[in-house]
Amino acid sequence: MWEDNLLNEMKKLKARMNRAFGFTDFPKRSLEPENYRHAFADFIEKEEGYIIAVEIPGVNKEDINVDIVNNTLRIKAEKKQEFEKKQEKEYRYSKNYAGFYRAISLPEDAESEKIDVEYKNGVLKILAPKKKRG
Repeated sequence: MWEDNLLNEMKKLKARMNRAFGFTDFPKRSLEPENYRHAFADFIEKEEGYIIAVEIPGVNKEDINVDIVNNTLRIKAEKKQEFEKKQEKEYRYSKNYAGFYRAISLPEDAESEKIDVEYKNGVLKILAPKKKRG
Protein backbone atom coordinates (compact mmCIF):
# COMPACT_ATOMS: atom_id res chain seq x y z
CA MET A 1 0.00 0.00 0.00
CA TRP A 2 2.76 2.46 0.87
CA GLU A 3 4.42 1.71 -2.50
CA ASP A 4 1.30 3.00 -4.29
CA ASN A 5 1.33 6.20 -2.26
CA LEU A 6 5.04 6.70 -2.94
CA LEU A 7 4.55 6.12 -6.67
CA ASN A 8 1.64 8.58 -6.79
CA GLU A 9 3.69 11.23 -4.98
CA MET A 10 6.59 10.69 -7.39
CA LYS A 11 4.24 11.11 -10.37
CA LYS A 12 2.88 14.35 -8.88
CA LEU A 13 6.41 15.66 -8.29
CA LYS A 14 7.41 14.81 -11.87
CA ALA A 15 4.33 16.60 -13.24
CA ARG A 16 5.10 19.70 -11.14
CA MET A 17 8.73 19.73 -12.31
CA ASN A 18 7.67 19.34 -15.95
CA ARG A 19 5.30 22.31 -15.60
CA ALA A 20 7.98 24.39 -13.87
CA PHE A 21 10.54 23.76 -16.62
CA GLY A 22 8.09 23.82 -19.51
CA PHE A 23 8.46 20.18 -20.50
CA THR A 24 5.67 17.78 -21.27
CA ASP A 25 5.43 14.05 -21.37
CA PHE A 26 3.21 12.45 -23.91
CA PRO A 27 -0.20 12.47 -22.24
CA LYS A 28 -1.14 9.13 -23.77
CA ARG A 29 1.02 6.45 -25.30
CA SER A 30 -1.09 6.62 -28.47
CA LEU A 31 0.10 10.20 -29.15
CA GLU A 32 3.76 9.18 -29.26
CA PRO A 33 4.76 8.15 -32.77
CA GLU A 34 5.53 4.46 -32.93
CA ASN A 35 9.21 3.46 -33.12
CA TYR A 36 10.43 6.96 -32.28
CA ARG A 37 12.92 7.69 -29.53
CA HIS A 38 12.28 10.41 -26.99
CA ALA A 39 14.80 13.14 -27.85
CA PHE A 40 16.81 14.61 -24.98
CA ALA A 41 16.41 18.37 -24.56
CA ASP A 42 17.78 21.24 -22.50
CA PHE A 43 15.58 24.25 -21.78
CA ILE A 44 17.26 27.51 -20.74
CA GLU A 45 15.56 30.79 -19.89
CA LYS A 46 17.45 33.98 -20.67
CA GLU A 47 16.38 37.58 -20.22
CA GLU A 48 15.62 37.99 -23.94
CA GLY A 49 14.05 34.60 -24.54
CA TYR A 50 14.25 30.82 -24.30
CA ILE A 51 16.84 28.46 -25.71
CA ILE A 52 15.89 24.86 -26.36
CA ALA A 53 18.61 22.41 -27.44
CA VAL A 54 17.39 19.03 -28.65
CA GLU A 55 19.74 16.13 -29.36
CA ILE A 56 18.87 14.38 -32.62
CA PRO A 57 22.08 12.82 -33.95
CA GLY A 58 22.39 11.11 -37.30
CA VAL A 59 19.46 12.90 -38.92
CA ASN A 60 19.64 15.00 -42.06
CA LYS A 61 18.48 18.61 -41.74
CA GLU A 62 15.77 18.11 -44.37
CA ASP A 63 14.29 15.24 -42.34
CA ILE A 64 13.48 17.44 -39.32
CA ASN A 65 10.00 18.90 -38.81
CA VAL A 66 9.31 21.60 -36.19
CA ASP A 67 5.81 22.95 -35.62
CA ILE A 68 3.79 24.59 -32.88
CA VAL A 69 0.30 23.46 -31.93
CA ASN A 70 -1.55 25.04 -28.98
CA ASN A 71 1.69 26.61 -27.72
CA THR A 72 3.41 23.21 -27.75
CA LEU A 73 6.61 22.89 -29.74
CA ARG A 74 6.65 19.54 -31.56
CA ILE A 75 9.87 18.18 -33.02
CA LYS A 76 9.86 15.12 -35.23
CA ALA A 77 13.03 13.91 -36.93
CA GLU A 78 12.86 11.07 -39.41
CA LYS A 79 15.76 8.66 -39.22
CA LYS A 80 16.28 6.75 -42.42
CA GLN A 81 16.01 3.02 -41.89
CA GLU A 82 19.17 1.15 -42.79
CA PHE A 83 19.23 -2.48 -43.79
CA GLU A 84 22.09 -4.58 -44.99
CA LYS A 85 22.03 -8.28 -45.71
CA LYS A 86 24.76 -10.52 -47.04
CA GLN A 87 23.69 -13.82 -48.47
CA GLU A 88 26.87 -15.86 -47.86
CA LYS A 89 27.00 -15.71 -44.07
CA GLU A 90 23.48 -14.50 -43.38
CA TYR A 91 24.82 -11.25 -41.94
CA ARG A 92 22.06 -8.77 -41.14
CA TYR A 93 22.18 -5.17 -40.06
CA SER A 94 19.17 -3.07 -39.21
CA LYS A 95 18.00 -0.16 -37.13
CA ASN A 96 14.73 -0.53 -35.30
CA TYR A 97 13.68 3.05 -34.71
CA ALA A 98 12.22 5.57 -37.12
CA GLY A 99 13.60 8.78 -35.59
CA PHE A 100 13.20 11.15 -32.69
CA TYR A 101 10.20 12.94 -31.25
CA ARG A 102 9.79 15.56 -28.54
CA ALA A 103 6.96 17.83 -27.42
CA ILE A 104 7.73 20.84 -25.23
CA SER A 105 5.21 23.32 -23.84
CA LEU A 106 6.34 26.88 -24.43
CA PRO A 107 5.88 29.45 -21.66
CA GLU A 108 3.02 31.93 -22.08
CA ASP A 109 5.42 34.82 -22.77
CA ALA A 110 7.26 33.06 -25.64
CA GLU A 111 6.67 34.51 -29.11
CA SER A 112 6.02 31.22 -30.85
CA GLU A 113 5.54 32.87 -34.26
CA LYS A 114 9.09 34.30 -34.12
CA ILE A 115 11.13 31.22 -33.26
CA ASP A 116 14.51 30.68 -34.92
CA VAL A 117 15.76 27.15 -35.59
CA GLU A 118 19.30 26.00 -36.31
CA TYR A 119 20.64 22.43 -36.73
CA LYS A 120 24.32 21.71 -36.35
CA ASN A 121 26.32 18.64 -35.30
CA GLY A 122 23.27 16.63 -34.21
CA VAL A 123 21.79 19.38 -32.04
CA LEU A 124 18.66 21.32 -32.96
CA LYS A 125 18.83 24.75 -31.34
CA ILE A 126 15.57 26.68 -31.03
CA LEU A 127 15.43 30.31 -29.94
CA ALA A 128 12.06 31.65 -28.83
CA PRO A 129 12.08 35.36 -27.93
CA LYS A 130 9.98 36.65 -25.06
CA LYS A 131 7.05 38.94 -25.76
CA LYS A 132 7.79 42.58 -25.10
CA ARG A 133 6.02 43.98 -22.07
CA GLY A 134 4.04 47.14 -22.32
